[in-house]
Amino acid sequence: MDTYWPKFADLKSRIEGCLATVDPKLARSGVEIINPGLIDTPEKAREAGHAFRQADVDMNLLHATTYTLSSSLLPVVRRTKLPVVVLNLWSELAIDYESFNTNNQCRFPIGGRAFVNH
Repeated sequence: MDTYWPKFADLKSRIEGCLATVDPKLARSGVEIINPGLIDTPEKAREAGHAFRQADVDMNLLHATTYTLSSSLLPVVRRTKLPVVVLNLWSELAIDYESFNTNNQCRFPIGGRAFVNH
């Protein structure tokens, strides 16, 4: 969401850095990756959906790095009418859902604020 950028000084560049690591991991012979970059507004979502239709893509891969609004996702899905794979890549092997969902109280090895900032 573009409203985050003024609130968190380096968040956009950190997310773009994370996104840059995905394409090389997906690269395969005979596979063309169309990456419109960070989609953080409904307008960018519409543009990406149009670009995907023009490129005749086979599927959408959505890398959810933080919160996303349906207005920044659905225009892509609606324009392409293709399957969507949601990548929610995490820095840990797995989220500890048992403690994560217990009474909305979470304990993180690095601390709650550090976790949110990370």
